[in-house]
Parts: sequence; structure tokens; C-alpha cells
Amino acid sequence: MTAPSFEASAVTPAAAGAGTPESHGAGSAAVSAPPPDHSPLVPHGWLAARARGQRIADRLFQGGTFFFAFLVFSILAAILVSLYLGALPALHRFGLWGFASSREWNPVTQKFGALVDIYGTLVTSGIAMLIGKP
Repeated sequence: MTAPSFEASAVTPAAAGAGTPESHGAGSAAVSAPPPDHSPLVPHGWLAARARGQRIADRLFQGGTFFFAFLVFSILAAILVSLYLGALPALHRFGLWGFASSREWNPVTQKFGALVDIYGTLVTSGIAMLIGKP
């Protein structure tokens, strides 16, 4: 693929006789200036093609971002469902309140409680916030 030429014409309006009465007659070959909205150094369709390409790239980026955001929330929902389904047998046997309020943890007798762990987590988090507070 060859690059478009960006060279300006060597003929200036003064050199071509622009502005003289004899240059505007019938059959004259006067050089006219390019339209004001186009630079002589930029090919005519180049800006439009670049803008069109940018719009396509923006749409692809927007679609990809939406897809991956949806994917992240779908995976999060799948994790929550998996945790709930895995916890159902324990919730049916001990109940949520019985598990959270009991201090006993004895795998031999199949009695489990999380009060000590919950209390320890809250205390260490509180201490960490006191230390980390500026």
C-alpha cells in the first residue's frame, strides 16, 4: 500500500496569473485555491475515513467493555449461588442463628459455631482501623 502524497502544488496563484484580467477569460487555465474546509496537505477522504474508523473502534470498545462487565457480574452471581448451595446442608442442620451464636467447635460431635471467629474478626478489624487511622 502506498502512502498518499501530501506535497502542495508548486504553482501559486500569483505565478499562475490569478487575479489578472486575462486569467479569468474563457478558456483560461487559472489555478483556483482549494476549498476552505480542505487543506491541500490532507487527502480529501482521509479525515472522513479516520473518523469512521474511530467510530467503529469506539463501538467495539463499548461492546467489549459491556460484555466483560456483564461477565464479571455473572461470575459473581455464580459464586454467590455456589456458596449458598454449598451452605444449605449446614444451614438446615444448625440454622443461621445457631451457627452464628454458638461458641462450640467440635468436629467429633458434629457441633459447629462461629461466634468466637466472628468476635475475633471484629476485634482485630477494629484494632487495625484504630492503628491505620491518621
